[in-house]
Amino acid sequence: ATFARARWRALASAVEGPSYRRVALQTARRYLKWLYWADFLTPAVEVALASMLQRNLIGAADLWVLARAVEDTLDLVLTKSRSEAELASLQTDVERLARLKDRLEALDHNAEHFRTRNVTCVVKVSSSSSSSSSSSSS
Repeated sequence: ATFARARWRALASAVEGPSYRRVALQTARRYLKWLYWADFLTPAVEVALASMLQRNLIGAADLWVLARAVEDTLDLVLTKSRSEAELASLQTDVERLARLKDRLEALDHNAEHFRTRNVTCVVKVSSSSSSSSSSSSS
């Protein structure tokens, strides 16, 4: 029982692990997107820049440039994550189609083998019935 339990745990980890990581990444991306679109991230950037301005870490002339740079960086990250999500979804679809193709080919091979066996059986049954009919007519 311990051996079987260990094998099932290993199999479950191998199968479900990537799924859990994908879900966690998607959740983090959705959360970042919500933060951005909920007008929380932009005011947070403005507060951070105001704090830097107050401490004389940046000048007033640099304020707009830094705000624009941070917003563009966030847009890039969100755009990249959307593109990666679309590519990951496409990759998953390709993998599913490949597995489906393999299964259909296996089914087709099994069906062809089954048809060949049935034809052989029919031929054997036909030849044995014709032998018995020819022997009964003698």
